[in-house]
Amino acid sequence: MFYDHGTSSFSVSTVHRVGILDVRILNTDRHAGNLLVRKVNDGGKFGQQVELIPIDHGLCVPESLEDPYFEWIHWPQASIPFSEDELDYIESLDPYQNWELSRNELIMIREACLRVLTLCTIFLKQAAGFGLCLAEIGER
Repeated sequence: MFYDHGTSSFSVSTVHRVGILDVRILNTDRHAGNLLVRKVNDGGKFGQQVELIPIDHGLCVPESLEDPYFEWIHWPQASIPFSEDELDYIESLDPYQNWELSRNELIMIREACLRVLTLCTIFLKQAAGFGLCLAEIGER
């Protein structure tokens, strides 16, 4: 059975995880049609909780910086500041190690794509470090 889930059933952390991924890989086509919604529990008196699973990464890690569309910038959860754990995770990202790992594991990836991946990771780290929330980062 399929249900239409409003964005209020999405936790802040699950929206942030999708957004962090999208910014890092410059997903130029994130919309509701490429997010699977999985029921986590009945939520009791707080309502049903769900998990977002990003799918369809065909328009990610482009060769050039493109103008992405992130549907989540309009969701209230994206305007909530990152948690300390999320900030720690973002700070721990190593764009240069990512470059090497991607180059070694994804043999067909083009250098231009690796540059975009590196630049987007650096941008995410700096923007989060300056205190921008996910919505502000996604609008830039």
